[in-house]
Amino acid sequence: MPIAKVNDINMYYEMHGGGEPLVLIAGLGTDLTVYEPIINELSQKSKVLAFDNRGVGRTDKPDAPYAIEMMADDTAALMSGVGIEKAHVLGISMGGRIAMALALQHPDKVKSLVLTSYVRDHQDLPVTPGSKAHETCIRDQVRHEKIPAALLRLRTAA
Repeated sequence: MPIAKVNDINMYYEMHGGGEPLVLIAGLGTDLTVYEPIINELSQKSKVLAFDNRGVGRTDKPDAPYAIEMMADDTAALMSGVGIEKAHVLGISMGGRIAMALALQHPDKVKSLVLTSYVRDHQDLPVTPGSKAHETCIRDQVRHEKIPAALLRLRTAA
């Protein structure tokens, strides 16, 4: 069972495939099994890193408050610990918020961002993922947080 000591926790992770690194960050209360249906396909062209966030699955669950920024630091430390200098990063829901924080706090670690079912904060609800309003919300976040636009690839549902 692959475990890495990351900051103040032991973090469970899995690596699959080879090629350009792709980091998968799951959402609130979801472990890496959320990605099982797509890991095999993604790992045919990418070196896929999937992991259980702090407080979820097989990663430690410290009895302390968690923060998105803390989880972004965990992700950066895990990437370094497994030898990934820079990667494409895909985050679902809260994983998208972690991915965005990763890009802000560790821009040297992020080659591109894919944000799925991502909402900046509760004020943005209700915004339908894939809608023009959702795309605008993400673009506003990029401007507000000063994330280089080159990191973000937006696609709307057809």
